[in-house]
Amino acid sequence: MTLRSFSAVFSLIWIFTAFSSISASAGGNDAASGLGLQVMYLGPNPESIQNENTPSEVSILVLPDLPMAEAARGEVFAALLKSNLVSSFQTSMDASGNFSDQVTLVMDVEISKGAEGVEIALGDGRFPLAEFSKRISALVAVFSPDYRRVGFLRLSDPQGVVPSELQPIRAMIDELAFEFTVVTVVETAAAQMCKEVSNSNFPRDLLSGVADRTPFGNGDGNSSVGEVDAYLNAALTRMIRRNRNCGSMYNLIVKNEENLSEELITHVNTAPYGGVEAKLYHETFEAMFLMKTETEADLNSFLNSCEFCPLEAKLTNRLRGMRRAAVERQLENEVWERIKDDASPERLIIFTENCSLCELKDRALERIGKIEAIRRVGEAEAAAFQQASVSMNLTSLRNYITECEACVSASKARELILQIENDEKFQQETATYEAARQAVSEDLIKAYLDSCEICEHKQTAEAFLVSRVARLKRISPCMAVVGLPQMGGPRKLADIDVVASNETCGKALTVYPEDGLLLTLMGRIRQAEGKHSEAAGYYAQGVEQQVPAAFGLTAFNLYAPGDGSLADPERAEQIALKGSDLGDWLSKELLTVLYSKQLVAGKTAEDAYEIAEPIARDGNPLAQFFVGFFLQSGTGVEVSPEQAAAWFQKSVDQDYLHAYSFLAGVLETGKGMDSDADRAAELYWDAMAKGDPTALERLTLQLSSRSRDVVLIVQQRLRDEGFYRGRVDGLPGPTTVKAVNAWHSALADSSNG
Repeated sequence: MTLRSFSAVFSLIWIFTAFSSISASAGGNDAASGLGLQVMYLGPNPESIQNENTPSEVSILVLPDLPMAEAARGEVFAALLKSNLVSSFQTSMDASGNFSDQVTLVMDVEISKGAEGVEIALGDGRFPLAEFSKRISALVAVFSPDYRRVGFLRLSDPQGVVPSELQPIRAMIDELAFEFTVVTVVETAAAQMCKEVSNSNFPRDLLSGVADRTPFGNGDGNSSVGEVDAYLNAALTRMIRRNRNCGSMYNLIVKNEENLSEELITHVNTAPYGGVEAKLYHETFEAMFLMKTETEADLNSFLNSCEFCPLEAKLTNRLRGMRRAAVERQLENEVWERIKDDASPERLIIFTENCSLCELKDRALERIGKIEAIRRVGEAEAAAFQQASVSMNLTSLRNYITECEACVSASKARELILQIENDEKFQQETATYEAARQAVSEDLIKAYLDSCEICEHKQTAEAFLVSRVARLKRISPCMAVVGLPQMGGPRKLADIDVVASNETCGKALTVYPEDGLLLTLMGRIRQAEGKHSEAAGYYAQGVEQQVPAAFGLTAFNLYAPGDGSLADPERAEQIALKGSDLGDWLSKELLTVLYSKQLVAGKTAEDAYEIAEPIARDGNPLAQFFVGFFLQSGTGVEVSPEQAAAWFQKSVDQDYLHAYSFLAGVLETGKGMDSDADRAAELYWDAMAKGDPTALERLTLQLSSRSRDVVLIVQQRLRDEGFYRGRVDGLPGPTTVKAVNAWHSALADSSNG
């Protein structure tokens, strides 16, 4: 595409508003409707300004070429007649009675300098600047305008003529006598590819009243000098910024200060051009939304693609602020990574006093508080360690290691413990006591007490002798409220009544403060309270006294630490194996889980089944569920739907919640026992009511996999509860899922209340 053909596309356009006594009747336009728009077009492509989006108030006057000055009047009226289906005139063909006093001029031409001076190319014609100016002036004169408001002169300048010929160009602009003229100069042929430049819609936008509309203007129906100036400055700057590949491009705004009206364009009964109003409305809405966004990419996308760009300055400032904040956030995060583990508070204090975003300030203050607390605790721990080391009290030394926070003397404490434990006399005494404890023999306990010198277990031995019967009587209520299921207590920590347990077990502990079982149970209370460090200390004492439950609880905490530390499945297995040898159910349950999940090298689902099956037969409900699951899925054993169903039933009979949904699945499908949709639905419902996530998932996310009979029963139950108004047809759908979630949420709210 040559510059000549480029200028042919960039043809000459006259756009003017008219209180039209020349009526455009096409499409049923009423001649008496008031102010309209007329466009005079010179060039080969009238479709570039006339399309299906052109408002009915706009009529297009097409001239085949730029006429001679003396022929301008006839050419204009000829084009006028051709552009309207019906034209009516006042008493004469005088322009003053037929055209508007408001004229807006738009020219798209090529400028060059030849042997005879500056020339303007338009279509197939090339005119000296003076001749071009004369012809254009003649066209303007046809309309006899009282006011020449706004002109657009868009120049393709491949030779860079404009800067050196600015004076004659300015003279031409002055001769046309427009109040406000915008000159856009493109100096490179690359502009041929820039549709945003060649098809810029600034005349259309101004005549549509965009500059006067919110958020650009005051919306009073008049586009003022200030509104037009501000709008065009922003729009022209944006155009050049987005089209830097178009080569050198710049703009000039020329104002006729001697004859400059405050109101440049008046908008009366004129429809917006080609969907302008809708586009502006949607962009304004999006801009208001983006004023609250925290997503930099969304802001960038809008600012790089918007046409009118309302709130552009505010959005740009917001984007800059977000970028500044991102830099500050990165810097503060980098500093925090350097100082977060400081053992002294100095740098942390500087950070809190000088941060800008301060998103990490609370963590820094928390760290400062922890450092101060450790310092205070360290002083108390130092005194406790000094006393324990002087007396060589093994229990106190062990408690120090288990419970210390600052742990300044932990290594020394371990050395002392190792020294005591390696003492031959200590080992003999320990062996004597352990034999007595394992045998539960009062005679052996007495022999231990009579012969011991270090006597680490003296208190527990004496307590055992003082009241064996009273001990069991005192401990039994504690086991009932906080013991493991094999002791008759609750399975879940959440089911432990902490207040009642502390009171009941605390009373027993005052009598038997060194009793391993009581200490283990106290550890479970502390774990229910979230005091994991204290719980671990109690469990450690239970392990020392070979309390079976202490092994299972310790192993489970290694598998699923409650304090956020990393799991240690291999260590958990080692502890659980010892507990299993002592007959502890929890240890065996944990081994089942570890092996079934293959968390221990060399152990498989077959090993898990071998451990679970015996304790399932002994009545362990969790093991019964696992055996059922293994038999149903063929994990570590051959598939047997009938046996799986029987084990699920046993587990449900002991109210093991997780087994409900699996037994319901068997009853729903009939694989393993006779199908029973009523009971299946009841099991799903009861499990969901008790907080089982599997049941909730099966009645929501997996509802489409349920049988129609089960869905129908659930729908009827939801309707009876007042949560479902749809058809009870057994067909799963979003309405049923929504009702299940609503019922579950209401149940949760009721429980929390």
